[in-house]
Amino acid sequence: MVNVAPTRTLEETIAWEVAHLGQHRPEGEWSAGANVNDCALFQSDALGHRLAIWNVDGFKTATGGTYHRGKAGLRRGDVVLFDWNGDGGGNHTEMATTAPDAAGNFQTIGANSSARADHGVAYNIRNGYVLGYFRPAYKTPAATAAKPTKTATSNRTDDDEMLSAEAQSWLKTEVVNKIADDVRRDSRYRLYYNTETKKYFAINHNLPSLDPAKIAYFVDETQAQHWFSPYEFLGDSPAQAQQVTSAQQATLEGMARGTDSAYTKK
Repeated sequence: MVNVAPTRTLEETIAWEVAHLGQHRPEGEWSAGANVNDCALFQSDALGHRLAIWNVDGFKTATGGTYHRGKAGLRRGDVVLFDWNGDGGGNHTEMATTAPDAAGNFQTIGANSSARADHGVAYNIRNGYVLGYFRPAYKTPAATAAKPTKTATSNRTDDDEMLSAEAQSWLKTEVVNKIADDVRRDSRYRLYYNTETKKYFAINHNLPSLDPAKIAYFVDETQAQHWFSPYEFLGDSPAQAQQVTSAQQATLEGMARGTDSAYTKK
């Protein structure tokens, strides 16, 4: 038996996987050769144990969590085992990022995915062929200190305090002014469409700048739509995506990651 007790919290683990979207062997550091289950290595690496589980069925007997047969009770953060041919052996594994909906559909993320032509890390919408799932004993998130109460009166908003004067001036352009309004809308990801590269990307402006899940990149419109519906991680559908140029995307990314000179986090 292999111990894969997570070294991360549930959300940190999923954020680690999201940060590897699009990567594939030999780029992914979880790879160990062409004759091993790349998908299983990816999941054990996400839990903080590199090269710990070399085949899908290894999760059936792993410690540091519990294995459950079937699909009942499946929830976000579970490592799902799939049996494509019904022989009781695991053929593939991905991590559930949502619980099943009323129709039994749930979203996953994993490596060696059929959702990409190069079998890189990608999101998927699954339903059947579930052999069982491994539920890791995730670390408990650290307690968050209470935010001090403001005593001074001011017309400035929290959003304004996140931006320097230079950044606020930049936000006065026609296109980016609309983006500034989107930042304030809600806690979901805002979706953007680069009219030059023809690619979608999303930013969660409420996550910390160093969070690897702050920016998500999509292979195509279909993947972006999966994020929007039925799970609504996105605050916009692809048709509602804000159109930007490559230069505007670079500035947005820099501000989101806290590396742009016009961005100051108070």
